[in-house]
Amino acid sequence: MPYGDDLDARFHELVAQISEDERRSMRAAAGKAARSSGSGRRISRAWFAAAAVLAVITAAGLVLVFRPELLTPDQATPQDSAPPAFRVPAGTQPT
Repeated sequence: MPYGDDLDARFHELVAQISEDERRSMRAAAGKAARSSGSGRRISRAWFAAAAVLAVITAAGLVLVFRPELLTPDQATPQDSAPPAFRVPAGTQPT
């Protein structure tokens, strides 16, 4: 690529304007920032993931504590669940 050589030349000219001491301090600062930020981000993600898993397990446990019938198989429900006072006899129409 013809434009790549031009970019490289401009970059090297720009870097040549920066003193050696300044380049050394910039490299040290970049290395220090890379070391400190990388491990902290991983630790915080791990804590977030662990907290999310714990929250899901806790929610499932609470549901099962307060609704244990969710684990039992469905029982046969009666066909007519209305109380006797409100039943309409078969063959008659309510008016």
